[in-house]
Amino acid sequence: MTFKFKLFGFFLAGVAIIVWSATFVATKYLLGVFSALEIQYFRFLLAYAILWAIYPRVDKIKKGDEWLFFFLGMTGAAFYQMLENCALYYSTASNVSIIVAAAPVMTAVLGRFWLKTRLRPSFWPGLALALTGIVLVSTRGNFNLQLHPLGDFLAFLCMLCWGFYSIVMDKLNAKGYNQFFQIRRSFFWALLILLPLFFLSRAEGLHGLFGLSLAFSRFAHLKYLLPLLFLGVLASAVSFVAWNKASQIIGTVKCAVGIYLCPVFTMLLAWALLGEAPCLMSVLGTIMILVGVFITSL
Repeated sequence: MTFKFKLFGFFLAGVAIIVWSATFVATKYLLGVFSALEIQYFRFLLAYAILWAIYPRVDKIKKGDEWLFFFLGMTGAAFYQMLENCALYYSTASNVSIIVAAAPVMTAVLGRFWLKTRLRPSFWPGLALALTGIVLVSTRGNFNLQLHPLGDFLAFLCMLCWGFYSIVMDKLNAKGYNQFFQIRRSFFWALLILLPLFFLSRAEGLHGLFGLSLAFSRFAHLKYLLPLLFLGVLASAVSFVAWNKASQIIGTVKCAVGIYLCPVFTMLLAWALLGEAPCLMSVLGTIMILVGVFITSL
């Protein structure tokens, strides 16, 4: 593999990470008008349509591979996003962000045993340093964390989902499917899996998570339409394809560590767009994340 090609892989991963970092701001803005499930469903429905337009072909699926597409859609597009939203509903943002941040660790462990990935000795210290930085950024130096069993458990399941998503993605990448078709097929299964969850909108206290409204007038307002387009086109269609390709080039485990950069870009965007200035501990945590990610990439 040439240096330029490997650099292209890091570029694709960087694009996905920066875009995904902005999804927190866009989702937070839309939650005042849409339920969490509506936002998730509409963004992946739009992404599914976009990917059909980009690649209007149906690749022949090899025997037994449909289950891999199913699990890719279930763990990545469906359960990961929904479990994170539910975890935030029942727990604190600090707890959820720290637990979910362990996803690269889970990916590394699963990759070591299932994919037989060989990692250099410097990988684990870099991973630990980046994870410590995540804790500082998430807590802003306030370590008085409280347990919220249900929400924290949902965050743990969310973390597991990303780990298994990364492993299944690696297996599918090795089979030579077109990247656009691969992601589109996974979104197809995700949309089917998410659809029954709308029936939970009638459950008491869950409308904010699973509610469904037929007020289509919401889409006529650019202030709502533009964030949805961003989530569907850039954050889903473009970024998922870019992330898959990056994982194929630089490796699933090393690529997964890049997730640690999301809080850094989210913090910077919140500072620029929402006026939320970072504290000293957040800056220190950011430095630790950057150094840790650099060490793991050596």
